Order: sequence, then C-alpha cells, then structure tokens
Amino acid sequence: SPNEDLSKYPRDINRDENLLVLEGVDYLFYPTPEEIYPGHFQTYVVQERISTILEGEFRPTHFRGVTTVVAILFNIVLPDRSYFGRKDAQQCAVLNRMVQDLRFPLEMKVCPIVREKDGLAMSSRNVYLDHVERGEALVLSRSLNYINESIEAGERDAEAICQAARKMFIDVRSASLDYLTIVAFDDFEPVEKLESGKEYFALVACRIGKTRLIDNLLVKV
Repeated sequence: SPNEDLSKYPRDINRDENLLVLEGVDYLFYPTPEEIYPGHFQTYVVQERISTILEGEFRPTHFRGVTTVVAILFNIVLPDRSYFGRKDAQQCAVLNRMVQDLRFPLEMKVCPIVREKDGLAMSSRNVYLDHVERGEALVLSRSLNYINESIEAGERDAEAICQAARKMFIDVRSASLDYLTIVAFDDFEPVEKLESGKEYFALVACRIGKTRLIDNLLVKV
C-alpha cells in the first residue's frame, strides 16, 4: 500500500525454516520478487467489494497485491488446500471470494488466531513494540472481550457496544484507533442490530506507537 515500506516488514527465513522442519514440512517454496513479478508486470487480480472497506480504506491497493500474489502462487503450486490465519479475517474473506469467483480448484482452510498468554494476538509486527507499548497493546484484545461479554449479557445494539469499547482506547497513551466495528460474518457488511443465531466479526485496527496492529473475534449471538 502507499506509504508502506515492504522492505522493513519483519522477515526471519531461518527461523521460519526451522519451524517448518519441526512440523515435518517436506518442501519450502521461497521465490524471489523477480520470479513472481518478472519483467514489466502489469496484470492484477482485484476483488471488487469486500476489499474496499475497513482495511481497504486505510491501506489502498493492499488487497489488490494480496489477491494478485496469492493467485500467482495458486497457479504455480496448484495446491489441494490452502491455509490462512483468521487474525487477518478480512483478507480471508477477500481470498475466499476470489477462490469461489475464479473457480480455483482448492479448499481454503482458515486457522484460529494464536494468542500470547496475556491475550495479545501473535503477529510478526509485535517485535516492533517496546516494553511499554507491549503492555498497552493489550487494549485490542480487551476491547474485543468487552464486546463479547456485552453480547453475552444480552446487548444487541452493535453501535452502542462499539462506542463503549472505543472508550477503552482513550487513556492508552500510545494508541491511535483506526476502527473498531462489528460486521456480518460472510460479507463484512456493517450491522446495526445483532440477531440471534447469527455470527459476526468484531474487528479492531489500532496503531500502538508506530506499529499498526489488527485483531478480531468471531462472536455468536
């Protein structure tokens, strides 16, 4: 996306290789950018709607890059199954729509969020947080837990729940909230009233210092 320096994104290929060995992985495909985007690359895959809201508003062209590179990888590897983490819930929805619309012959698996013992969602970006910011970053998971508790207590007004949860960020020194909202599970449309028997995503994106973090919680009413 504009104003994002991909070269500064945390990468540790040796650590990744060691983790894959421990899991019994047989092959690692680790192409260079030049192998994926040879010559004068000019063709992109664009998902039209889900990719334009929330993360799409704050990170223009981000999902275009995601769908394009994943489509390329699918065509190269020809997998039977692909696995993605639910922490990037909107990304999973965008890719699932792409897989369905473009008839990729594979099964897409979404893996649960993995959290630290104190509730912080695991992310490669967490290494950028200093000691104080690391503690303040817990406001993301606390706000999601508050939303879940409010729903369990019987509250059904989505915006009222979110307004109360947003107040939790006011006194966090390093926090700058991008959004905190509740959306429909399947199409990420905003909702006003929560209906019994349905599933929703509570989503939050926030900068803690200079580090932008996202988190979410799948809630069932």
